[in-house]
This record gives sequence, C-alpha cells and structure tokens, in this order.
Amino acid sequence: MYRLALLLVAVGLGFAAVFVGSNTMAHYQAWRLVVEIEQWDRSQELPESRKLAHALETVERLIQRRPKNPHLRLLAASLYEWRAYLQRYSRRSANESRRRALDHVDAAIAHRPLWGRAWGARVNIGSRLGDGWNRELVDHLDTALRLGRYDLDTERQLVPFVIREWEMLPMETKDWGRGFIIESYYRSGLARSYIDDVLAFYPGHPLRQALWNARPRT
Repeated sequence: MYRLALLLVAVGLGFAAVFVGSNTMAHYQAWRLVVEIEQWDRSQELPESRKLAHALETVERLIQRRPKNPHLRLLAASLYEWRAYLQRYSRRSANESRRRALDHVDAAIAHRPLWGRAWGARVNIGSRLGDGWNRELVDHLDTALRLGRYDLDTERQLVPFVIREWEMLPMETKDWGRGFIIESYYRSGLARSYIDDVLAFYPGHPLRQALWNARPRT
C-alpha cells in the first residue's frame, strides 16, 4: 500500500517478462529488482535505505551496459521515486531524486518514443517537479493518451496524476479527467480495483461522488 500512497504506480514493473540482452546474469539481476519492488509494494513496511541503495547501484550498473533499454530506465525511475519518498522530509533531496527519475524516463522515451507507459510516467513524475499546469504537461498528457489510452500500464500512470492533482487542473482538464476515471473504472475490473486503492488515500475526493453518480443503473 505504500506505493499507492506514494503514487509510484509501477513505472518499472512488467519488465520481468522482457529479456534485456544476451547476458543472462544481467537479466537475472534485473528480474530480482522487479521482484524486490513488488515485495515492497505488497508489504506494510518501507524498504531499508541500504537495500534501496543497493538496488539503485545494481540498476545503474545494468544501465551502463544496456543504456538504450527503456525497461531498465523505467525500473530505475521507480527506484528513484522510492528514494524520493524516503527523503520526503527534505524537499530538496526528494526533488533531486525525482529529477534523477525523470532523467531515466526521458531516456526511455528517447529510445522508445511510442511507448505510452513512459509518457504516462513523464506526466506523473514531471507534475511533481513543475510549476503547476503548463503547456509542456498538457502536451505530454496528450501524447500518453494518444499512445496508450486503453493500455492498463499507461492508465496506472495517469490515474494517480488525475486524483492527486485534481485541485490544480483547469476546468476543461477536470472534465476530461472525470470522464477518464469513470470510463476506466467501469470498463475494467483491474482498473476499478486500482482506482479504489488510490482513492482510499483521499477521503472525500470529488471523484468518489462522480463515480457513484455514474454507476450503471439496474
């Protein structure tokens, strides 16, 4: 549940099924990192700083050997977002970790520009570092939707962004966001479960009432 509180939404997960290259050991190390992150996600305890530091060292070493692998880049971004949460009481340190995460997301996009999940991560992480709603964020959101509107991994990047940033969204974007959440919620059982988990951290959120009002009538 901590990951949902953090709104990390699995920027690197799904990697375990992808072979990173001809080096079997590199693939095994990356797979181990994915398993470790999933364990952190499911547990009620935060990762130990030393374990997180070791995981970051491992993924950075793998990236040196496979710099163009976008899955490794998003895996690194996920780990840096974890570090940002551990540093949450120092805004400067947390933002520096998020910048590192964003650097890896940008590298993933550079090497796989048509990957909706990466653009969704760009929106989700970038919105934490920007100066509010801006044209760049709008463009990235449009790109994420164009490339991955019905992709669950992309949706899992955009759901927490919409819920977390609801108050700062312009009215026309709120209209879109409301429709996006409602459509996703009633289209997919997996999306519904995830949206419920994220909303659990926001009692009284306006989207709760919107979902109730849009429920199918029997």
